[in-house]
Amino acid sequence: MTTETEAMEAEEQTAQEVLPFSSKTWAAMGYMWVLCFLPLFLKRDDDYVLFHARQGLLLFVGWCFFLLVSVSPFLGHPLWHLGNALVAVLAAMGIYRAFMGQRWKMPLIGEAAQDMMLS
Repeated sequence: MTTETEAMEAEEQTAQEVLPFSSKTWAAMGYMWVLCFLPLFLKRDDDYVLFHARQGLLLFVGWCFFLLVSVSPFLGHPLWHLGNALVAVLAAMGIYRAFMGQRWKMPLIGEAAQDMMLS
């Protein structure tokens, strides 16, 4: 009997989908900061693209937050660099997973992105 964690890991490994290259490209574009709006508006019928575009939108919002925090006099500069590095690493991992055909829930934002309703 496997535990829930082992089952989730096995599901993630087998979750690679056979998708057209165009869907993977649009999904990867969702992680490219402001370009996340293109797949959100133009590929509303593709669930795989929307999955990644929602996470990309939340990464963009996080980047904007760190940009606003950067004007703070004491901790702004270090927080900007830390936040910018975090967003860049998560975006790079998201792009990689999108091209691999995986639906990877990012730490911290994956659940929120999945629950996000866009009308």
